[in-house]
Amino acid sequence: MCAAKPVGAARLRPRQGCERMQLAEMQLGQKRVIEEAERVPAVYPQNEAAAKRGLAVLDKELADKDWLIENRFSVTDIIIGYVVCWGYFLGMTEGLHALNAYAERQLARPNCPYGAMKQIAKN
Repeated sequence: MCAAKPVGAARLRPRQGCERMQLAEMQLGQKRVIEEAERVPAVYPQNEAAAKRGLAVLDKELADKDWLIENRFSVTDIIIGYVVCWGYFLGMTEGLHALNAYAERQLARPNCPYGAMKQIAKN
């Protein structure tokens, strides 16, 4: 278990180790958007197909560049990287070579918090 997080300016520092995992669990692991009883499993394939269509569009966009805007890392990559890394860890980017490389570049960046998704995606 991690120690309590400091309050104030210290919270601005990049999250490390188990802080990242706690944040990811808080956001996605333990507190679901839709409670189990309210979920409709029949729409899962439809949602997955729609996500894969969107990921395929990004794959084409990244075919000849490393980053989305002017081929340099930007806030757009931070936002889109979140979704791409989830798809990557859930196996939804299979066959999308440019997108897989993009996810790996994201994960290789210093202080990238998306690595915590890997464990959650396995559950």
